[in-house]
Formats: sequence, C-alpha cells, structure tokens
Amino acid sequence: MKKSWERSVTVLLAVCAMSLVASAVYLSAEEVVCAPVVDTEDGSGVKCFTLTAGQSIDAGVVCATVIDDDLLLTYQTTGGWELQEAHLWIGLDLADMPQTKKGSPIPGQFPYVSGDITGATEFSVVIPLAEFGIACPDSDTQLPTLYIAAHAAVQLLLEDGSYQTETGWSAGDRILEKGNWATYSTITLSCVCEESGDDDAPEGCETAFAYSESDGNCFLDWGFNRWGWTIQVFDTDPVEQYPIYAAAGQCDTSKGTLVGYLMLDLANSTATMYTEDGFRLREVQFYIGEGMFPTDVNGEATVAPGQYPYVFDQLADSEQESFTFTIDIPAWAEELHVVAHAVVCGDYGE
Repeated sequence: MKKSWERSVTVLLAVCAMSLVASAVYLSAEEVVCAPVVDTEDGSGVKCFTLTAGQSIDAGVVCATVIDDDLLLTYQTTGGWELQEAHLWIGLDLADMPQTKKGSPIPGQFPYVSGDITGATEFSVVIPLAEFGIACPDSDTQLPTLYIAAHAAVQLLLEDGSYQTETGWSAGDRILEKGNWATYSTITLSCVCEESGDDDAPEGCETAFAYSESDGNCFLDWGFNRWGWTIQVFDTDPVEQYPIYAAAGQCDTSKGTLVGYLMLDLANSTATMYTEDGFRLREVQFYIGEGMFPTDVNGEATVAPGQYPYVFDQLADSEQESFTFTIDIPAWAEELHVVAHAVVCGDYGE
C-alpha cells in the first residue's frame, strides 16, 4: 500500500532542531544510551545528495538524518525549481525495489508517494528504522547500509511563462549501466553510545519516571534504548499512588532516588505529581491510553517524553513541588496504561 505524506513547511535543519528539543530527556550519569546516527564526514548526522534533474541539472538536494528512532528524508529544491510529485523507495537490497524485468525502477510503485504537490519546494517522509529491522544494541556498532531511490518530477518557470519539466533522482550510482539513467544513493548508520546526558541537563536535575513493582514494565524489556516504566492501571482502583524514581538507570531503583509520587485520580480525571522535601518539578510529560506505550506521528510506539500527549515544559521559572492537571481517560478496555515522566531538580548528593 502506498503511503501519502503531507509536504513539510520547514527546512530540514529546523525540523531536526524542533524534534530534538521536543524529545529532550535528561539522563542519569550511570546510564549508557545508544542512538542511531547517519554517518557523515563532518559529524553532523545529516547526509545530503544532489537532486539531479534531466541527468545534469542541480535542482536541489535530498537529505537524510535520524530523529529518535526514525529516519527523516527531505527533498528540497533550489534555483527556482519546484516539485510536482515525489516517489521514494528505501531498503536494504536494491533487488527489493519495484522494477521491471530488465531492472528499471518503477517510481509509481514506490511505497512513499507525495501525490500532487505542484509548486512545493520541500517534501519530507518519516520512516521508523524498525521497518528495516534496525535498532541499536548496548554498544557502538556499525549498522547495515540503506539504499535510497529518491525520484521526483520537477518544474522551472521560464521567462515566457511556460514551464520546463524534468525527471530527477538523488545523485549516486546508476541503477542500470545502459538505458534508464535513474540513480540511487546510499547511507550508512552507526550506533553511538554515551555514558551520560548530564552535559545537557540543568545542574542538579535528573529524569524521573513513575514506577510500580507489581504492574510496571521497563522500557528496556520492550526493545527501547532508554529506561523508564509503563504502568498498567485498573478501574477498580479509582485513586492510586505510585513512587517516582530519578536516575534509575537500567530500571534499577536501587541506583535511583525516590523523589516523589504520582497520584492518579481516575474518578476525577486528574493526575498529580508531587515531590519529596528538597526536590522540585521542572518538567512533566504524561501518557494514558489503552496501548502500553504512546505513539508518534506515524502511529509507532515511542517512549520519547516530548511525544507524550501531555507535555508541560514551562515549569522551570517556578519549579514546583506539586503539579496537578486534567487527563482524558479513554473508554475502558481490557487494559489501560500510564507513563509518567518528569525532570526533577534538587540535591542528589555525590
């Protein structure tokens, strides 16, 4: 089935910046976190290829980068060129690309299709790396090469008011030695591991999650690369309290600090986070739903707090000891789950 994607209205670097800010998490110094990145010579993690039109015209770029566990591909035209439509295929083996018996690509059968976007200068596609079976282990690792066939129909307004139209491909090697001039690009990814995210965290602040010994499930046990818990809750307990642990790397509460509690009041549709003496709330992110985990814009499971449906990140100026907010409780099903994250500041000692 083809997947249609709305065109982006921001440039690639702006998309990256907003996504990184939205999913910021302060990590315990004891935790090793591994994340996939696109290999580049300059270390930027953004790999760009010329969008070549008519075999020799520079009509823009096609860029690839990783945001959380997703691959972001962006077409961006330059020099007055505009997009009419875009077709994208990406995979681990060129043999899997839709093609004729003689090996010519068939863009109309590519899985990611823009539809008619005539006049646009940018188009983006977000693809979960899990679709390619790519995930980071707990060590620096080279990941498989990904092959990209990025096709576009482009146009350029001429002085007489007519349009020059061309077919474009992301620059790289030819798919066929003779005949069709279509080209493909390649990117390699690596898992980059760091022991601490403390350099990016406010001094004296740690990431924290609500915990349940009996009904909690550690993210790490479900294939995610960061610690934390999703908690199953029951309508038979309309008011429930859960401890909140900070800096509990690898979901080991013995390594963490009890910094407060989550009070979940299902009867009144409210949630309250409050801290122990000496600690204050700086940010709160919260999820409640039938699935074990929140989902991102593509409907894929995620544990990045910035993508939870409830995000309160403006508490820094008045770091609070308690914070109450209203929640929408889904119609009861067989299961309901909660993920409660906070950034908690205070004196953690040495």
